[in-house]
Amino acid sequence: MQEENLAKGMHDGEVLWVCDLRYRDYADKPIRHIKPTKVLVRSNKKLEGKKKIYYSDSHFVAFGKGDKLTKKVIALFDNTGYKWRTGTSLRCFDNEQECIKCYNRQVRDAVAGMIVYRDYVLADINQKIDKTTNLTIRP
Repeated sequence: MQEENLAKGMHDGEVLWVCDLRYRDYADKPIRHIKPTKVLVRSNKKLEGKKKIYYSDSHFVAFGKGDKLTKKVIALFDNTGYKWRTGTSLRCFDNEQECIKCYNRQVRDAVAGMIVYRDYVLADINQKIDKTTNLTIRP
């Protein structure tokens, strides 16, 4: 699904599936973690409360149990952007199966990244242990 069309409000009123799982730094929590979620696309003109949605004329409202709309509002773009550049958009699909496939791929990519990060951290700790071990003074 084209994020430009979503951002311009061309899909308002449609039911979609969204997901996202991305890390900037594996030592920290994910930038954004949204499990596959059924949502309704709504115009920001219908946005209640003080929440602001940037870079898009639309937002998503999550469905809950029994296919009832919840109050959970999800923005199309994350907040990693700047005034001159939007953040990264959610992955949007018109069916649940494609969304789940994409999410599972994102999970596999995240785990692979965590394994690389773990190996780097362990190598660094082992190096520090080796250096510290060599500091002992023998009588």
